[in-house]
Amino acid sequence: MCGSSGSSQKGKKENTNEQVVLYAGNFDIQPDNEKLKEHLQGMQWRVMELEKVCKKMQTQMAKMTKSKASGHSYGKSLPKLCS
Repeated sequence: MCGSSGSSQKGKKENTNEQVVLYAGNFDIQPDNEKLKEHLQGMQWRVMELEKVCKKMQTQMAKMTKSKASGHSYGKSLPKLCS
């Protein structure tokens, strides 16, 4: 019987080089969470700044469009920059 069980193992790949690593202490992800939180806050601040600039540009575009409609020509029509 030993020979038959050994022949059934031929089809299976033996992993003799596997290594298991055990951690003795708690795995602390707090520093990574803080970095991600700071990065997210920075991105949110940049989005707010871009929204301010976009609103300012929309206001300027509206003024230019109104003045163009009243007779002043600026050449080509201006594209809509922000939705």
